[in-house]
Amino acid sequence: MYFDYLKEKDGKNAIIKDYGFCTYIISGKECFLADIYIKPEFRNQKKGTEILNELIVAAKSEGCEVITAREYPHTDVTSNSMLCALTNGFKIISSNSEFILIAKGIL
Repeated sequence: MYFDYLKEKDGKNAIIKDYGFCTYIISGKECFLADIYIKPEFRNQKKGTEILNELIVAAKSEGCEVITAREYPHTDVTSNSMLCALTNGFKIISSNSEFILIAKGIL
């Protein structure tokens, strides 16, 4: 039900698995990855990559050419999520004191 709420309130779509989820927003040719969460007991098992690959399929089917996301350097999980993003082909686009903008082309 929570993901229905996010869809109605913020226009966020979701990919939901037993081990985690991601939320995203499609806007034109861009897919913004808003959140991704993997339960601790499933981390370091490529589960984030599995969800990302499913997101790529969904984004391509909507005509997207790029996936973007923000990394927040002041959180406890940033180093793990940033490593996962870079390993999966994301590049750093810009940064400031609040966040790091990353993107991955999916043509």
